[in-house]
Amino acid sequence: MKYKQCKCGCNTFWGHNVYHLDVKVGEYKQWLADGEVYDNLEPYGPFSCDQCGAEYDEWEDIPDVLDDGPQVAREPKKIRYDAVFLERELEQGVNAGDIAWMASLLEGDYYFPIEVQAENSAAIGFITVRAANDLNYDYETFSADVSEILNDMEKENEAHDYKICGQLVKITRNHED
Repeated sequence: MKYKQCKCGCNTFWGHNVYHLDVKVGEYKQWLADGEVYDNLEPYGPFSCDQCGAEYDEWEDIPDVLDDGPQVAREPKKIRYDAVFLERELEQGVNAGDIAWMASLLEGDYYFPIEVQAENSAAIGFITVRAANDLNYDYETFSADVSEILNDMEKENEAHDYKICGQLVKITRNHED
């Protein structure tokens, strides 16, 4: 069996798709809620690698890899995040080392700074341009969810990785987490 894999070793890609979605509409023709998806078509290109950003015009242009059973364990792929935050006391910032560490975990090459205030701390970090676009630059719900994690230790998880508003996010207190 063959599967697709970028030259960097990643096997997930961003492409395009067309689908039809029933939506609930209000009296001013505003979109109120999602309904059912139907007529989901095949994804089409161009495709870009989820890890390194390499561009492929067509699916066929992505290299095939033969899956011939169990393989020698490869080094795990480094997770790339859509947003990374360091939790700090309210009047404490981040230093150049913190910024470099956060940038090393982010997907892509361009980011926006973002700060989320909580009751007794703040999350200082960066969000990728793609994630900001996905959120339509409206961080209200996103920030509220980050703040909720900061305010309630029961909502934290051991890996410090979260799916917030469809984005993969790391929220941690130090570089070792």
